[in-house]
Amino acid sequence: MLFRYLRSNVVFWFGGIFIATGLIVLCGAVFFAIQTARRKQGFYQSTATVTNRHGGPNGNTDYVHFRYAGRNGELRESSVNISKRKYAQWQPGQRFQVNVSLVDPGDAWPVVEGTPTYWIPAVLVFLGSCFFIPGVMFAGRQLRRILRGVAAIERGQYVIGRVEEIRSTDKNVRGRSLYSVAWSWQGADGLRRWARSPALSRSDATHWKPGDEIAAYIHPSDPEFAEADVYGYRSR
Repeated sequence: MLFRYLRSNVVFWFGGIFIATGLIVLCGAVFFAIQTARRKQGFYQSTATVTNRHGGPNGNTDYVHFRYAGRNGELRESSVNISKRKYAQWQPGQRFQVNVSLVDPGDAWPVVEGTPTYWIPAVLVFLGSCFFIPGVMFAGRQLRRILRGVAAIERGQYVIGRVEEIRSTDKNVRGRSLYSVAWSWQGADGLRRWARSPALSRSDATHWKPGDEIAAYIHPSDPEFAEADVYGYRSR
């Protein structure tokens, strides 16, 4: 039942995508932070020679491959990404100066890039947080709502609801519009309360029409909350 409710909640999955995107960016921030910390432990200069270059898969960045001699004279190879507009400046056979890490001789970067700083990790942390934090808020809020609904269906007290309207959610999944059932129910205090079902396909939502009765269940510990059993779990 829980998976069915999770699957139908578009906002929950939207938040999940934000969380995943934020985590990927934050992992990149950790990688660059570790690399920067390693470079800051010390480096020396060496002369490198461009061996090859090729375009990057995203079309915005290209890569330059180069060979350089380590402190012990051994030849090593590395690469660096460059912007599209600087691509023509790097030609095979061209020589330039690189910094080589004392901690990792296989880590080298052009001297023109300057000394290592934490600005790239800082920017990535900021960007990752812009995705991760809202994602947690969206997904967390929806998950709490879903868990309350599932608890009401599983352990709640039966109440008769009344369908008020079939509404569009203004959301689409695989090109299909989603709808929800707007319904009301009367609590023990005699007041009528309003609620909405999870997102449903058009065929499922139009199973009801305004004025129909709909089975619902009051949350066992929150008499102000009830969930309509639109999937028919308690009637099986």
